[in-house]
Amino acid sequence: MTKDELVALAERCWATWNQWPPDQKAAYDAWWRMLSDLDAASVDLMITRLAVSNSFCPKVGELRRLVIGNDAPSASEAWSAYLKLDSAINHGTQVPVVDEIVKRTVQRCGSGLHTNGDRQFFVDAYNEIVAFWRQDKYAP
Repeated sequence: MTKDELVALAERCWATWNQWPPDQKAAYDAWWRMLSDLDAASVDLMITRLAVSNSFCPKVGELRRLVIGNDAPSASEAWSAYLKLDSAINHGTQVPVVDEIVKRTVQRCGSGLHTNGDRQFFVDAYNEIVAFWRQDKYAP
């Protein structure tokens, strides 16, 4: 994306929600650092989609995450995937395809988790792994 495209996108975003930053120079710098490696058309499309559904102006980091997409499953989805995986392994049935982040959590927590305390242990570990995964995936 060129700087001119980025300036146009930032200004369109701010105008859409009628929220102009107090320090535009710093805001342009933040937009450049977070979005310059992305396709301008993709960012433009995401701003349009958000304008239809959101009441508040998106933060530049949110725009980046939404344009890149493919976020991690929710913690409840991860726990459900774990239970299906554990059941398949214990019953000798076909092992389902599991998201890479869920696999990392299973490697950390082990198998045989079933109680509410086990679920909380798994979810806590999962959320920690997801936080690091997001840093790697979404960092410019």
